[in-house]
Amino acid sequence: MLILRGVYIKSGGHFSSYQFTNTCVLDSILAAFHICYIKYPNVKSLLESNASLGVIMNYLNSEKFDDAKALWLRQLRRLPKNKTLDCRCHVQDHFPMFSKLVCAEVDYRQETPDGNPIYETTLSKFRALGDVKALGHADDPALILVHRVAPDLPKPPPCVKDDHQRIFELQFLLLGEGPHMLMCFNFSKNIWILYDDDPARRSFRHFKFEEELDHYMICLAGYVNTTQAEEHKHGIPETGTGAQPFESDSSGQQNIPEESVDDVLMMLGDLSCGTSE
Repeated sequence: MLILRGVYIKSGGHFSSYQFTNTCVLDSILAAFHICYIKYPNVKSLLESNASLGVIMNYLNSEKFDDAKALWLRQLRRLPKNKTLDCRCHVQDHFPMFSKLVCAEVDYRQETPDGNPIYETTLSKFRALGDVKALGHADDPALILVHRVAPDLPKPPPCVKDDHQRIFELQFLLLGEGPHMLMCFNFSKNIWILYDDDPARRSFRHFKFEEELDHYMICLAGYVNTTQAEEHKHGIPETGTGAQPFESDSSGQQNIPEESVDDVLMMLGDLSCGTSE
């Protein structure tokens, strides 16, 4: 994986006249999705089916890390007029960014919904771990996200098999270390790597999964449908309401709708000119 050879996404950053601070949650999410995008063709197709996420992944491939952060943040909320954006937040604050790809979801304390077999055949296998979101096709999701909503929940197992005998393998964990967020990922069988955006630390180091995991708070787990992984899916439909800003202004103005890659690039061009609607 080329990203392991040099400096990867680091804390902070800037784009045009905007300055980003406290970006560890954002950076960890970007790194987790990017690594799955690189490793698995089904996740690559899933993310590229969303114009914004496809552009963001291309920016990360090109090591344009600040451009990727700027576009992600622009999609989530209006950028501030003072040009400094404190990105301190919770993991769930970023969920609207990929809500268009969610085909089914169920909360930890919610009763299993009726009307779609995915809840019983697949999502029920993850329910004990936290709040669950399935991304991709309802009949064959590519990615399962589990938001750990309480510290006393079971640890995420290395793999989960659903009623269709599909294997979902644990690929990444977002880990809290006090106010700091890191991410560990499955580099290859029995080899885990820890990613850290702290400029004072190495971007990647070997992670002793069984020995070190208890030192961190698990916040989010990502499972990839490895049974499906070699199937390169095209045109995965987007569902849901899509990305919404963290907050609206007094006029109730909402985010610019995502329609095409050209629209997304134009949006980022507006930012480079120092505009904020």
